[in-house]
Amino acid sequence: ISPRKGIKTAGGEVVVTTTTQDEEIKSFSKNVIEALRLKGPVSIQFIREEKDNSLWLMEVNPRLAGGVLASIKAGFNICEMLIQDTLGYDIKPIEKGSIITMRRYFSEVFSEDSY
Repeated sequence: ISPRKGIKTAGGEVVVTTTTQDEEIKSFSKNVIEALRLKGPVSIQFIREEKDNSLWLMEVNPRLAGGVLASIKAGFNICEMLIQDTLGYDIKPIEKGSIITMRRYFSEVFSEDSY
C-alpha cells in the first residue's frame, strides 16, 4: 500500500502527487482490500475533510492509477509484484517507501503541414 496525495490534476490525471506515510490511509486501504477481497492492482481514492480531518472513501478502481510511477520511484516495485502475483508467488509487503513528489510536464510540439 503506497499512499499518495493528489496535489494537482489535469484532464482527470494527476500531474503533481506526493507519496506519504499516512498510517490511517494505509489501515483504511487494507480494510477495503480485505472486505472486498481485492487482488491485483487497485486504486483506492479518499478525501480528507479539512474541518475535522475525517477520511471518506471516494472510489475503488481495479487498475493501476496514473500516479503509480511516483510509488515505483518511492521504492514500491509494482512490476515485480505483478509478476510475482501472476506466477502465484507470495508477495512481500513493503512497509515504507521514500517520500517523493512527482510533477508531470506536458509540452507542445508544432510542425508545419502543407495543404
